[in-house]
Amino acid sequence: MKMSVSYRYLNTNLDLLEGFGFPREMSLSTLNLTEGMLEDLNGRMSVELFLNLMNQAAKTLSDPHIALRLGHKFRVATFAETGSVYVYCKNLEDVIKMNGKYQKLAIDVGNVASVNDGPDRNFMTFTPYYEDMERYRPITDIVMGAYFTAYHWLSWGSGEEMLGVKLPYAAPDDLKTHESIFQMPLHFNAKQISLQFSDAAMRGTLISYDPERLARIKTKLDGIFNQNASVESFETSVDAAIRAAIKNGHITSHVVADRMGLTWSAFRTALKRSGPVFRDRVDGIRQTLFQDYVAEGRSFSQIAMALAYNDQAAMNRAFRRWYGMTPTQWKAAHFEEGARVSNEVPVESD
Repeated sequence: MKMSVSYRYLNTNLDLLEGFGFPREMSLSTLNLTEGMLEDLNGRMSVELFLNLMNQAAKTLSDPHIALRLGHKFRVATFAETGSVYVYCKNLEDVIKMNGKYQKLAIDVGNVASVNDGPDRNFMTFTPYYEDMERYRPITDIVMGAYFTAYHWLSWGSGEEMLGVKLPYAAPDDLKTHESIFQMPLHFNAKQISLQFSDAAMRGTLISYDPERLARIKTKLDGIFNQNASVESFETSVDAAIRAAIKNGHITSHVVADRMGLTWSAFRTALKRSGPVFRDRVDGIRQTLFQDYVAEGRSFSQIAMALAYNDQAAMNRAFRRWYGMTPTQWKAAHFEEGARVSNEVPVESD
């Protein structure tokens, strides 16, 4: 499922956020989750909800760089458990290839690749599925904070230092957090998000290289990955059925089950195995469609109807639950200042 995070990954981050001062109960409330839901080891959540959590934590803690610190802390805290699987690769080039495949088990928001562009111009590139780099900046930060930390440690295993980091947004006013975490040349407003390595770092054999252990780990991860692939096929069908139901103007789990040719009971059972609860799925798709419709210039009342809400007030209530603001406020924050919201007066009351 693209643009999603696993419950396992999410659970660790909730613990780390609590360590930063953002209570776990507040995280669960923001995500509309319970501890019991997180016990589903195959569960996944829309990244839109995770982004909402990052924004809420940044606001509550008055820390605009909390996502970057969280990404760094995540890899520090979990390297022995998960990140250390990469130390058995032959070199960093192999690490990047392995990372590109299996990272999606934790957070699936983009593609990782190894690129060579000349002498000492070797890059691990991260190409996100999203295009709005400013809106998804917390996601970029949490991903790159973790990537950098892992690759920085692994590059030591080759006896070399990394050469630089490229990020897709403008340099923040205060660079202290970025400088303390990355500790190397930073390039902002980059067209490609990447980490740069020397030729020696990229292809030098890691001192911890162990092909037998690597083979065993890959076999285990492939089993999980293949299991997730079957789940993803179901997820794709669910998303298509939800979109069709929204387009038809009536969205319930019974309607979606019927569109998929399943009994409601069978649909609910499969849904529990695959991850996100039904409302989270619907919310994620509605959020994506809302952005598309706003970009098309539709009015809020037209969008509310297109998203199968009873009225615009219902859509506004959903928005407050998602983002803590109204559609008008969201648009003002994400589109050019002075852009017209609509010729009609939006309904903002409950």
